[in-house]
Amino acid sequence: MERRIAWTTSSQGVIAPTPFCRSVLLLLVLPPLLSEPPWHLTWPSDALTFLPACTQPATTTKAAIRYASLRASTYRPVFVGASHSGEDDFSFAPPPQSVSVQAGHGTLLQCGVTDNTSIEIHWTRGGEPVVESVRRRMEGTNLRFVRVEPEFDTGEFQCIATNTSSGFTISSDPVSINILWLGEAVVKLREPTARPEAGVDLVLTCDVDGNPEPHHIEWFRNGVRIHRGSHVSFRIPHVTLFNVSTKDNGVYSCKVANDVAVVSSSTHFVLDLQGPGVPSLKVRPLDVMVAEGSDAILDCAFDGAAMVEWYAHGHDTPLQNGSRMTIWPNNSLSIRTVAKKDEGMFQCVAIPRHRGVPQQVFAARLSVAWIGDFDQETSIEPPNSLSSSSSSYDLTYVTRLGGKLRLLCLPPDGIPTPRWYWTRPGGHVVSDKGRLRINSNSELELDDIRLEDAGNYTCHAENLAGKRSLVVNLIVTTPPEVHDHVTSTLRLHEGSSHIVQCSFRVAGAGWPHTQVVWTYLHAPTGRTPLDFDPREGDLTLANVTLNDAGSYACSVTSDGFPTVHSKPIVIEIIEKLKFFPVPVNKNLEFNTVSRIPCQARGAPSPKVKWTKIQYQTPSLRAEIKADESERNTAARAVASHEHKTLPLPTNLREENGVLIFDPVTYDDAGYYRCTATAGQDSINVTIEVTVGVAPRFILPPNDTDALEGHPTWLDCVVEGDPLPQVRWDRNSNFNILAHEHPRIEMLDNGTLYIHEVHVGDSGRYGCTAGNRGGFKRTEAKLTVKSSRDFVPQYTLSGDSGEETISRTISITLGAAGLYMALVLTLMLYCRVSRARRKAALLGSRSKGGGSIEEDGLDGGVTGGSGELPSNKLLPSAGSSETESVTSKNSKLSVERLHFPRKDLQTVMLLGRGDFGDVYLAKPNGIAEDMVMVKSLHSSEEASQSEFRRQTEMYSKLNHQGICRVVGMCAETEPLLVMYEHTDWGDLKQFLLATRKDTPAPQGNRPPALTTAQCMGICHQVALAMDYLSNHRFVHKDLATRNCLVTSKLDIKISSPSLSKDTYSSEYFHYRDQLVPLKWAPAEAVIEDQWSSKSDVYAYAVLCWEIFSQAQLPHEDISNPDFLYRLEVHDIKWEPPTRSPSAMKDLLRACWRISAKDRPTFSEVSSQVGQIFVDTNV
Repeated sequence: MERRIAWTTSSQGVIAPTPFCRSVLLLLVLPPLLSEPPWHLTWPSDALTFLPACTQPATTTKAAIRYASLRASTYRPVFVGASHSGEDDFSFAPPPQSVSVQAGHGTLLQCGVTDNTSIEIHWTRGGEPVVESVRRRMEGTNLRFVRVEPEFDTGEFQCIATNTSSGFTISSDPVSINILWLGEAVVKLREPTARPEAGVDLVLTCDVDGNPEPHHIEWFRNGVRIHRGSHVSFRIPHVTLFNVSTKDNGVYSCKVANDVAVVSSSTHFVLDLQGPGVPSLKVRPLDVMVAEGSDAILDCAFDGAAMVEWYAHGHDTPLQNGSRMTIWPNNSLSIRTVAKKDEGMFQCVAIPRHRGVPQQVFAARLSVAWIGDFDQETSIEPPNSLSSSSSSYDLTYVTRLGGKLRLLCLPPDGIPTPRWYWTRPGGHVVSDKGRLRINSNSELELDDIRLEDAGNYTCHAENLAGKRSLVVNLIVTTPPEVHDHVTSTLRLHEGSSHIVQCSFRVAGAGWPHTQVVWTYLHAPTGRTPLDFDPREGDLTLANVTLNDAGSYACSVTSDGFPTVHSKPIVIEIIEKLKFFPVPVNKNLEFNTVSRIPCQARGAPSPKVKWTKIQYQTPSLRAEIKADESERNTAARAVASHEHKTLPLPTNLREENGVLIFDPVTYDDAGYYRCTATAGQDSINVTIEVTVGVAPRFILPPNDTDALEGHPTWLDCVVEGDPLPQVRWDRNSNFNILAHEHPRIEMLDNGTLYIHEVHVGDSGRYGCTAGNRGGFKRTEAKLTVKSSRDFVPQYTLSGDSGEETISRTISITLGAAGLYMALVLTLMLYCRVSRARRKAALLGSRSKGGGSIEEDGLDGGVTGGSGELPSNKLLPSAGSSETESVTSKNSKLSVERLHFPRKDLQTVMLLGRGDFGDVYLAKPNGIAEDMVMVKSLHSSEEASQSEFRRQTEMYSKLNHQGICRVVGMCAETEPLLVMYEHTDWGDLKQFLLATRKDTPAPQGNRPPALTTAQCMGICHQVALAMDYLSNHRFVHKDLATRNCLVTSKLDIKISSPSLSKDTYSSEYFHYRDQLVPLKWAPAEAVIEDQWSSKSDVYAYAVLCWEIFSQAQLPHEDISNPDFLYRLEVHDIKWEPPTRSPSAMKDLLRACWRISAKDRPTFSEVSSQVGQIFVDTNV
């Protein structure tokens, strides 16, 4: 394997020996290589001077070897390329590359290796190690330049990689930074070298330095461009004027351009030739720069001039005295209240006294000074990554006691270039000496930081236009200390509450730079997060349980210092006396061995005893029987009446708290009391024991074949004590047989008798028998064979003949008459109601009142609370006709919103949600062109309840920012609810369409939202949510996917909730329900406590989506990991960088862990509105 060896020094980098020294160096290198494979040593052809001995006359080779040996610690071999050794087998990836960058801008030199195990990387410039500063520093293995400067960043850079284990080192090829810049231009006289005279050829040079070289130069006389002609020729960077005369007098300037900049000359050349009768210039007008709004004076004086006139740029008529401009007797021009529009060249023209003599024109430029503003994100380097979110200062830097601080202030642009300086707390200017100083790299440097160094440091920039300043708040942290360790075991009673304090002190900055975290040592997975105050360090243990026993520890962390921990605090829970589980009323099977356990827990270990109770009040049993639905009614009844304790019967015994009946007799029925005693504490519970016999089938039904039109029966004879009740069903439907009476009837013994069998009677029949001893069920199959000659004899009433016909006619006519009466009554009621509403509308309009729509929406629901029973508005899916709607208001609401299903035309499927399909549809007969339809397919009670809650919410609310319910199809299943829809669909898809990485349809992509538009959308959502929360509703799923947007950027809050397909990745299945995990706070997800404060949390995430163009929040964290971090309060939200600073503070407040610390929507909408106005968006 071929290897190439070079030599380096600590100061010169890679060098090469002269031919004389090659043999000397070979003797130094050869011994360690004898045991390795053959090496081929090569030397660069352009050998440089190596050792001093190699550059001086050496009498003997021995002297050179001895000298080289003495310098062995300074010179060492560097292997360029890969090594034969496995641990040194690495190379550069990516290798450094030369870059081009404009002066004053930033760049990055990249360097990496294929295997970074035990590898250290540093950079050299011109063979010298690069000294890091704020402006030029290492970022990992790369070299970052915040601002490139030609004076400090020219030359060759090399990346040096060293294996710290073996000492093997490789060097990259030299790279450089091609700095693009253009310096100041100056007009100089090239020829003649002496003062020019009339008749000579004049050569002027536009002297400017830059990279690349200027490729274009324009020349001007008195601000007017000079063009090529017989009298003028150009050759970059020169201009030649042939045979100059007094008519060529004036001020000559140039404008230079290269690939990166254009500059005008700052120093001009003035040609002032004298001649007979030519006015002689005495005072030349000079360039003037003033602040906007101040006064400017341009001086100009001639001898021998008939008159002097002033001309402004772009004007052919001379200036006259006016309110802003005055030409004084000495020909000076003064301009009051200079504005930006006054900038340009002003020509002073001397009119000669004699004809034929050329006018003399000399110009000067009037410039208006300006200065920009500091940028909080870029004006200070390095960025303030440890800034405080709650700080009121512009920027906050946190540093540890005894540490160092280096800050580079980048002043704003301006003309003239602003002068900058730093002031310390107290206002004194920072000098270039002392512990706090301005170093050679123009950085604010502070060594050995002390507590008294904390405070405000201000970077100032000023010029003629004004002064700008940027405040930097320095916070000094000190190492925390935990004292007063809790060493004794804390014994708490179960169910009590206690606060454990973490006693700590810190001399420097407190919250949020010093934080306290409590941990439960050896906590099991899924444990509820601890409730502690990270500011004060208090751990709150509320209503403690046995699970709270264990070891706790508090940890205190200050920025810049290692975390300190308290000693473990052991907490023991004294268990209170309780039944576990609580005994309940029991029915025992006669003549069997039965057991009733009674177990109690507590400290000390409790003792349990059973006794039998005999009540003394005759009405007690009736009182108990009247309310058997309540648990332990017997216990309360017995406790409130006189009773006596009886000894246990002989067939009963007690073993370890278990009451054993061996066997059960009818005399065992009655009341029994279990008493648990632990020390001085005692508890008891009384239960009622009943005795009976569970149902048992004596004659069960059998599979039966029957002929249509003939009678048949299905047996179901049962016995039990008390006598069981029997119920029949067909195909698991209990109600269907009730409508077939009297054709189908159940006999007294439980047998189902069918007088006349129909084909539709086929199916599986179930017989269910039950008493207090339990339920038993059996099934049989009935098969009906069709009969060709069968004529049904049974009608609804079971009668036949003329009596049946007469009764049918009477019933029909009576129903028709009742229907007509109801119709007429309803028509009359509607007409009167309509007239009243119109009268009320006219009255309200004259007073600026509401609309008909608002009156109509609120008219169907009474009460002001948003929490209404689930059956107040919609029929439950799958419920019986009598259970669908139970209130008069509910019926009016359904009738008001009723829409014929046949008039709804499906357009497209939007997706699937937790309740069913969601699709777009076109309705006929209403104002809406398109509606969103949500269908209720789910039979789960929780889903139906949530569906009714959402429908009720959107049908009650009337706000321009909230979608309304416009119709309902409730006559058949599935239930359909129609919502408003918009022409641009949901907000998330709109935001995704504005992203650069989204393919544009037909090459047409909507532009990204500006900051002002984003704030406007956030403000709309805040106002709508304020209205919603004020009506005591909770949205529970606020996100951009559930907001609709119009072509006018109007926002409407809705709830498509496409959780099953379109946006399934944004939901997480937790505790048998889908939750918007990354949009909900911990109390909502873990404790199921949804409130308007959880909607405030989701609102902040929605704003984050808007500014980030619908990026998925925390997309680098999986849902299970996110859930765990949510439980331990380890979710870190960072406001979008594009958002205004006030908006960032508001979002941080909305993301606070404690719900009570978050603002209300009234506060949110007010603050967002102020940002909206103050920032002029």
